[in-house]
Amino acid sequence: MKLKQNSIEIFNAKTLDQLIWPATPDGEYARKFLSPLVKNGVTPYIDNVDAEMQLLKVNDHILPLVIAKDTYSGSYVCSPYGHYISYASQSLHLIEGKWVQSFAKNALSGFGKILKAGKINQVVYVNNWLFSTDLYPTEFTPEEIDLISHTLKNLFPSHAIAFRSINSYTNALSLKALKDNDFDMIVSRQVFLTDTKNEQVFKTRIFKSDLKLLRESEYEILNENQLADEEYERVLYLYSQLYIDKYSDLNPKLNLHFLKHLIKENLMHFRVLKKEGKIDGVVGYYMRNGLMTSPFFGYDAQLPTSTGLYRLLSTILTLEAKEKGLILHQSSGASFYKKVRRAESYLEYMAIYAQHLPYMRKLPWFLLKHTMNSIAIPFMEKY
Repeated sequence: MKLKQNSIEIFNAKTLDQLIWPATPDGEYARKFLSPLVKNGVTPYIDNVDAEMQLLKVNDHILPLVIAKDTYSGSYVCSPYGHYISYASQSLHLIEGKWVQSFAKNALSGFGKILKAGKINQVVYVNNWLFSTDLYPTEFTPEEIDLISHTLKNLFPSHAIAFRSINSYTNALSLKALKDNDFDMIVSRQVFLTDTKNEQVFKTRIFKSDLKLLRESEYEILNENQLADEEYERVLYLYSQLYIDKYSDLNPKLNLHFLKHLIKENLMHFRVLKKEGKIDGVVGYYMRNGLMTSPFFGYDAQLPTSTGLYRLLSTILTLEAKEKGLILHQSSGASFYKKVRRAESYLEYMAIYAQHLPYMRKLPWFLLKHTMNSIAIPFMEKY
């Protein structure tokens, strides 16, 4: 029997109309999501991302291809410097001891200069959907990874090649395929996964308490189709208040144009908490390849913590994943909250191929890998 030959094609704004989209749910999702970002650019949809998006077709899979610019002020979702230096610098307050904080601040500053000198942000990303967590439509074979890396290093000879959001549980085969093709694994964060098919998750005392809070809540739970047009701004405000104002302006600044696009094309599902005519909380999630994740989350921080908005939204999300029989990818943060609810922690990696770059461009990646995979892991597991 003749083996099927792997195929690869790349499309940009000028050639997009030549693409024959796969007649699959993933193909249709990619068409709706990615076409406007390729044709119009990313910035009209995400304010702090300045990058070019193209499409990579590998066999029957359509993947976003994001060509990052060597700039250092945008969102971490397409900036290794933003992820490893800027975001880390904003998290130093979590470290105990002012002397240790001061030492870490100076170390990051010096390390950042080395990374900038090596043009660390000159990267082309495979499967970067510009969210905090990228879900993959499939596991990649070693042959597919070889084809992707060979093609991209020829088309983008001055760029490193990156795959984000790789972990040993949901991407086990891809992780091996990447390693087999000389990709370096650089730890990026600790993430939490909940297998909603495990009934023990829902038998814990703490989850029963969460359910009681939800049952007794006075909030009405609405979906995206029940939102009035004038309520979109409130939903976006809650996201921005939490992700941007409270946490970091390095998080993707999704704008109203993008939110309307996500809802209109049914690209993300939303659950909204509303009481007395006012929206106080929102969670947005999407699903792929047996996984669910929620890159859109927000609640009114002015309300007392006793309102339990975070718990309510998290419980709703977990129940949605259970109903659909999916693994809930809970991203990073709130580690104690997630662990006591039986979420399993995994280290997440950025896979980097830089073998084709000059020595002074490879050196920063070498230093970053050995620094993160040794010094940073204990900090991630603690916080």
